[in-house]
Amino acid sequence: DLIIIAIGVLPNSELALQAGIELHKGGIKTNEYLQTSISNIFAAGDVATVKDHISGQSVRSCMWADAMQQGMIAAHGMVGISKEYPGVMTTGISHFFGLDIMLSGSNVATGQEHIYQTGQSYRKFILKDGILKAFTMIGKLEKVGIARRALMTQIPVDQKELE
Repeated sequence: DLIIIAIGVLPNSELALQAGIELHKGGIKTNEYLQTSISNIFAAGDVATVKDHISGQSVRSCMWADAMQQGMIAAHGMVGISKEYPGVMTTGISHFFGLDIMLSGSNVATGQEHIYQTGQSYRKFILKDGILKAFTMIGKLEKVGIARRALMTQIPVDQKELE
């Protein structure tokens, strides 16, 4: 048996390229205010590359909630009210064959792995110096609130809280 799952969004950044706007990995490169390389042009949503909150790397986020927040910040910038975009937290969530799957954090995270497996549930947390850098949950999404908060705040977390 084999299951292949592939997702992805190819940004249509051709107009930006023609306008001379700098691209990064196929998306429109933005700064912390969602300005492009042409300062009076802003980008948001699937086509924009933004800072990953955890790794600091420039990434594209294809999540609706991120696009909504980016759009509001870009709109403020367009009328002269500068607001800094805090960055995205890479997250994927799905439901296959009755099984919930969620992952969040840096896709290049390194650190000490903590794996908890019981029956139909699997959870893996990657901590570096007590700070959560990434997690994967399959089955019951227990501790997701604690894990998301720990990722966003980057405050040390006791691994016992994640068990």
